Amino acid sequence: MDSMTPLPDGKVPSGAEVVLLLQSAGGDYFKTANRVLAAQASGFEFSNSAPTTLALLSRDTREDIATMHVDGFKEATAELSSIVVRMSPSACPIECQAGTRLTTAIEKFARLMNARICDADARNLTEEEFLALGKRIDALMLDRRMDDHKEYARTAMPDGTVRFEVEGLSFVTEYRTPRGRHLRTDYFDVPPLTWYDGQIRGLQVAAELLEFMRTHHTDRYWYCDVIMAAVQATSREDYSTEKPTRGSAARAFLSVIVGNTLFAARNSSFGPWIAQQIEEKRHSKATIEEADAEQKRAFVERMKTARARKAQERAKVAEKRTARVTPIRQTARKAELVAA
Repeated sequence: MDSMTPLPDGKVPSGAEVVLLLQSAGGDYFKTANRVLAAQASGFEFSNSAPTTLALLSRDTREDIATMHVDGFKEATAELSSIVVRMSPSACPIECQAGTRLTTAIEKFARLMNARICDADARNLTEEEFLALGKRIDALMLDRRMDDHKEYARTAMPDGTVRFEVEGLSFVTEYRTPRGRHLRTDYFDVPPLTWYDGQIRGLQVAAELLEFMRTHHTDRYWYCDVIMAAVQATSREDYSTEKPTRGSAARAFLSVIVGNTLFAARNSSFGPWIAQQIEEKRHSKATIEEADAEQKRAFVERMKTARARKAQERAKVAEKRTARVTPIRQTARKAELVAA
């Protein structure tokens, strides 16, 4: 068996390239179907590195995770016999659940193309083998992500804690115990510096952050935290050009953020985007309020039902008690009458 072929149990040898074939499941539809539309409907897009190649792109970096290949001449003459999908789990961009995402896309594509899914030797893959392949790729991706985290710079601090860089950024750091327990995260981790050294460091931090934003398309929750931490690092004493502080770096960093905001304000149509954000927040607010009101109504109804049920139970108990006591009272009354 070819070394690039998934093993029969769906596993992928570490470092191997995954190669899958899609071939006609019967009839001529596979040869004449619009492959591009079917691929795009399944989640594939045109590659940024090879514009004529369809690929499964990373949601974060927009780089190729898997690519699709065909014989262009056969496709043009409606004689297409097979479609090849290639993926290198050890070299492609790291993305959690990339294997599941790939198998989902290929499965949908195969349905649209009336195709069967095979390994590199044109052997039909069972559903169990195909799903196992996706899970194995997911596991490899997780291993790569853990290894990637291990490669981030770390520094042992004098107090015994360990300082980790978050996602390779020099100024966003986590502090953990030697056993790995998280202590805190510093979103603007720069040392106190003299005015001009701090200005230089602040500009470097801004350039590092903007480059990260440019190359990563998935929003990070900590973007706002970085700006807030920089604002908190400023103070009146930071105007000193002699005393080392963190404020000089923070001010230089914030000046770049303000500059980019000014550029966006003067060169982009931000109005519709902000209006859309406002509308989304209003919709979210209305949805939450409606859900809260529904929960309150349901709670009130449950309480009414519970009170009614308890009242019925008390009535039944009282009725049973009355039924027991009444004969006793009647007997006593008769005895009194006889005695009289």
